[in-house]
This record gives sequence, C-alpha cells and structure tokens, in this order.
Amino acid sequence: KALGGTVNDTLMCTATGALQRHFAARREAVPECGLRVAVPFNLRPLNQPIERLGNQFGLVLVNLPVEVQDPFMCFRQVQENMNRLKRSYQAQVTYSLLDLFGRGPDALERRALGLLSNKASAVLTNVPGPKEPLYLAGGKVTQPMFWVPQSGSIGIGMSIFSYAGTVQLGITVDKNVHADPDEIMAYFQESFEALSHVALAGRQGAVERKAS
Repeated sequence: KALGGTVNDTLMCTATGALQRHFAARREAVPECGLRVAVPFNLRPLNQPIERLGNQFGLVLVNLPVEVQDPFMCFRQVQENMNRLKRSYQAQVTYSLLDLFGRGPDALERRALGLLSNKASAVLTNVPGPKEPLYLAGGKVTQPMFWVPQSGSIGIGMSIFSYAGTVQLGITVDKNVHADPDEIMAYFQESFEALSHVALAGRQGAVERKAS
C-alpha cells in the first residue's frame, strides 16, 4: 500500500533483488537489459468454479530489472513490466499454442517447449494460497510447499507461495548451474527487508509532510 502496488509486485521485486545480490556476491556481470524469466499466468477466472481437473495457464516472459540497484526504482520497473503484460495477450497466445502442440506428435511438442525455454533463464511463479490455515485429519497444516515444474531446458525454478499470512520460497537448481539455492533464499530475505525500509521511509515522510 505504501508503494502503491500489489503483493505480486512486491514479491517479484524481492526475487529480483535476491538475484541481483547473487550476481554481486559471485562477481558475475549483471545483464544490462535485465534477466528474462518465464512466469506461468493463470487464465481461469478466480470466481469460476472448478468443474473439471486440469490447469489453465499460459507462459509469459518477464524481464526482471536486476541491473537496477535502487529498491524503489526496481519496484517501479517490475510494476510497469507486470502491468504491461496484464494488458497483453501473451498468456492466451502461449496457452493456445501449447494446447495445439500438445495434441500433435511428441517431437513437435518438445520442439515448441525448446523454443520457449531458450527465451528465458529461469521459471518464476507466485501462487496466492489460502488466507486461513488448513487442517488435515484434525492436524493444522503449518508449512505447505511446492516447486514449479521446469520448462524445457531451463535449469532454475523459483516458487513463491503465500499461505495464512506467510510467504514461502522454494528453489530448484540444476547441478550444472553455478548458483547456490541457500544463498538466494538468504538474499530473498535481505531484498524484502531493503524494500520494506524504503516503503516505511516513504510512508513516514508522507505523514510528516501532511502534518506540517
């Protein structure tokens, strides 16, 4: 609320900051044009009852501005990128193409997935879960977890899941990729704290200006 964005904007920006810190710690060159990730985009209306099993989502390609170090400017860039995608038909197009290729020969489907995966460096998904705790056989579910399915030859998957007032991050990394999942998870926490400080400072400044 303080930054004028959504929870999704915040978590996407936090993930961007985590990757940015990982680049810096490993002394690797940060891509000047950002880092492109494949993001599953839900196409099923949230108010529509689920009458049959199966997913209805397309893949969209999102640029994470890892080259932007200022948390506030990074947040604004992520927000702009996400708003642009929400107004586009990229998710519907990829969903239709995947559905079409899935009905054809396996070789055609693998070729299509290869073309999509070659355009992204990682898969990143943010799934809003239940806002209230769930119970199974009388026991409270305290920490559900999932890992995003990998697409084609992409070797990094980042899964963000919100549940009962908490946010969980899961990471899968191919053994041939030089990235440390534990480091990225620690950087995710640091990135969120940095963005939180910016938001709180901005809100405090607005209160002081209003009081004066």
